[in-house]
Amino acid sequence: MQRNLQHVVAAVKTNRIVRVAEQAKTAQSISLVRRDRDGVQAVERSLSLLERVVAAGGEIGLRELGQASGLPVGTTHRLLKALVNQGFVSHNPLTRRYGVGPTALAMAARIGSSRSLTQLAMPYLQKLVELTGESANLAALDGEGIVYLAHVEAARTVRMFTTVGNRVPLHATGTGKAILASMSASERRLLLSGQRLRRYTPNTITDRRKLEAELDLIRKRGYAIDAGELEEGVHCIAVPVRDHSAEVTASISVSGPSSRLTLPRIGVLAPNVLRIAEALSKATVN
Repeated sequence: MQRNLQHVVAAVKTNRIVRVAEQAKTAQSISLVRRDRDGVQAVERSLSLLERVVAAGGEIGLRELGQASGLPVGTTHRLLKALVNQGFVSHNPLTRRYGVGPTALAMAARIGSSRSLTQLAMPYLQKLVELTGESANLAALDGEGIVYLAHVEAARTVRMFTTVGNRVPLHATGTGKAILASMSASERRLLLSGQRLRRYTPNTITDRRKLEAELDLIRKRGYAIDAGELEEGVHCIAVPVRDHSAEVTASISVSGPSSRLTLPRIGVLAPNVLRIAEALSKATVN
């Protein structure tokens, strides 16, 4: 858990600082650039404090944090208050000391879970490659999109969007639609409400009613198909994977060029993909 927390801090630090720095880079006025630079400094200082709270392994006092970070007590208190408000740091009113907050703990748990699932899934993905002759993937829900956690290439491979770490949209991928179809209608509405269903190819589903009809079909047959909806010339079949709590947060898929992975062939391969996904789901429970 401690190592996972450190990964959380590193990931947040990189993403937040890069995002603010990019805004500063494109700013048109000196005053805006100055404000963005101040924002970068605030993020750096806040995450430095979070690192020290994590390293403490328990609770740590305000003055200790200020001395360790070299910041004035007032600045330290202001930054800690922001971290507490966001749940990254917790404050004990009785001892007046600070510890790791629920948001950071939840993120650390998700990192640990993703790594465990990735390691667990590898032999199942390799088996899929053996059975289908095509590349196999593991993807998980990541905010409003899907991120690829593992990829096993086939002997006859082509470059695709399934690179590990690549983040792709839910509505335009088999892995994403497999997860969407497993959600309740209210969960799905909440997740997609602020998203535009962007068109990537002529086959991308951009109409919400058509997407709902597609998700109904996925639930009935048990698997999702990406028929060149994110990248032309690439087909995919995906099946959801359930974790130890029976929740669907990931999916496995087989992908390949549409010239080989034709829609009729997907129908032939579907039982194998369904069987491997079920076996992986059972393995996550044990």
